[in-house]
Amino acid sequence: MSEKAKFKLGIYCMSMMTMAVMIVSPTIELTAREFSDVPIKTIMYITALPTLFAIPSALVCGWLAKKLGGRTVAIISMVLFSLSGIGVILSKSLTPVLGFRAINGIAIGLCVASLILQGQLFPPEDRRAISGSTAFVSNVMGILYAVVSGFLSKAFGWRASYYIYLLCLPAIAVILATLPNKAECERRVALQMANAPKEAALKEKEPFNWGFYYILALILVTFLSVGILSANSSILVVEKGLGTSATTGIIMMVDTFVAGVIGFFYGKIGEKTKRYNFAIGPIFMGIGYLMLALSTSFGMLIASMVLHGIGWGYTLAESRVLIFGNTVPSNRGTGLSLMSTTMNFGQFISPSVSVPLAAALFGNTSADRFKLAAVITVIAGIVFIFIDPKKANKVEEL
Repeated sequence: MSEKAKFKLGIYCMSMMTMAVMIVSPTIELTAREFSDVPIKTIMYITALPTLFAIPSALVCGWLAKKLGGRTVAIISMVLFSLSGIGVILSKSLTPVLGFRAINGIAIGLCVASLILQGQLFPPEDRRAISGSTAFVSNVMGILYAVVSGFLSKAFGWRASYYIYLLCLPAIAVILATLPNKAECERRVALQMANAPKEAALKEKEPFNWGFYYILALILVTFLSVGILSANSSILVVEKGLGTSATTGIIMMVDTFVAGVIGFFYGKIGEKTKRYNFAIGPIFMGIGYLMLALSTSFGMLIASMVLHGIGWGYTLAESRVLIFGNTVPSNRGTGLSLMSTTMNFGQFISPSVSVPLAAALFGNTSADRFKLAAVITVIAGIVFIFIDPKKANKVEEL
């Protein structure tokens, strides 16, 4: 196996839990049934609470990666994922469930180490391809998570789905065998800087440009809508009488499969449409949300997830590419940490923002919340068409 192939395998294992929310989404309706005396907004925090605790862990991930190395941080993340799954399985009430979901959030934040290693181990010309293929692997795992979780929760109860988190244990061995240690990563970063243009090296002392913060703002809006999808998909399916938790698993599988296909070919697709990549993402997601809100049949649910999957595939891969393009090696870890923090913060505030805002604009059903998601994502995509963050770049990408 070539060195590059080994690096890819290790990064793919690090990224396998990126779509772990797919484990939880099909279980929400059954969980709400067991804890029927708890407000639905509180139940939604089973998906949203991890994003809160991912914020501080993502913020410190860049610092931890500098101190310990990205590989060590990834191993810590895998251990915490496993612990969070076991904890929920053994929990008898909602309070400890939420506590272990908080631990899950810490693990999610540390997944930023995967992105940091992508920047350290791959040159700029390979990053769109590795970003896309990593998204592909994440989404393929998401497909498996959604299908297996949907059927496990239906057959054995919603807690059974959390056994999936134990996949992280064998992943640790692969990460150790394929990824370089801290010293080797530092050597590669130094080599990147030695080969960089002089004016780029000067940029090391500059703060993040306005394009970076602009991208974060668009990511925040887009991931607020992702929080709506995670918390409301199974509820919408049941409210509309279109299926069960297993049905939710199937439609989420379609979503992640399509996003995975986009990710797999993103190295080529993204090069052809690159100026508008991030616009394509939220706009397609928004159309998918609207169709989901208006769905009256299983076929419409599938069609909405195909459209959403196209947009999600573009958004997930291009977000990373844009951050790489607006940071340089020495501040890239911090930049990627802030990106992950923004993604998680958007999902965390989603229940608090989407429920009252959708009720004020449209109504108080899950379909109304998807209408809100459609509006905000389409607006984000249109804004990106007219304001190009790359105009903030003064130097070549490193």
